[in-house]
Amino acid sequence: MTIKIKSSLMKTILFLIIGILVMGNITPSHASSENMNVNVLMRLDSEWAMINSEPFKLEQAPIIIGGRTMVPLRFITEALGLGITWEAETRSVLVEKDGNLIRLFIDSHKAELNGKIIEVEVPPMILNGRTLVPVRFVSEVLGYAVGWEGITSEVTITGSKPSIGNEIKPEASIEYEFAYEVLRLVNIERKKIGISSLSMSSELLQVATVKSQDIVDLNYFSHTSPTFGGLRELLEFHSITYMRAGENLATGQKTPEAVVNAWMNSEGHRANIMNPAFNNIGIGIVAGGKYGGYTWTQLFTN
Repeated sequence: MTIKIKSSLMKTILFLIIGILVMGNITPSHASSENMNVNVLMRLDSEWAMINSEPFKLEQAPIIIGGRTMVPLRFITEALGLGITWEAETRSVLVEKDGNLIRLFIDSHKAELNGKIIEVEVPPMILNGRTLVPVRFVSEVLGYAVGWEGITSEVTITGSKPSIGNEIKPEASIEYEFAYEVLRLVNIERKKIGISSLSMSSELLQVATVKSQDIVDLNYFSHTSPTFGGLRELLEFHSITYMRAGENLATGQKTPEAVVNAWMNSEGHRANIMNPAFNNIGIGIVAGGKYGGYTWTQLFTN
């Protein structure tokens, strides 16, 4: 008896066999290891990929757009062990790994890496209800190597994955999540009166975090720091250039909603948030302070 197999199915079967042969000596993804390696293999015309020798069915086969390979976001997060958060308000995806935060905006060439603006050659998009992202951009920003084999139309991702003991600690990432949530809430308020949105500055974020930590460590609450002096001295000490600057402080609040609400109900704090002259912001959040909760610092510049 002769059995005929459709060519598309045959391609999938052959691809899986090749993947298993190529990666047969790789540690499976479910095994524990001191230094796990990520080895990913995918093909443009196949909805099947291999992650550490295990088959994975993609929601959408990889495609090339603008000369870049686009893959489903869910596949990348699964393959590289990333944490993701979707923000409907800004139509953006927050990707997290090892304390690094990448924000990708749907249909935008602008992205953010730890608050710093970077460019994406081909922007993320939604196709057939699936979010697609440029595989090379996301992978290489996080330190993985991406390879391309033109003859077989295969894409590979290789690199080290953190050991279980070194996974991201919730305590280390919650402040970053809170900072971007404060930014989102602040920009909502600015949008209500037609003011352009603020952009997170990685430099200002670092300085704002230093100020919050200084307040917690020295147990004070003032715009004048025993360590750095006033706002002008603080910014000059950290080599921040600006034409105009502002600072908001708060302590004791436990959520971004609570602190933004408190600032918006204070005339002086609200004036900084709604100042159209400012276009950059840094938000530093440190657990602790005179009233518990978190200590929050907002720094504004133009």
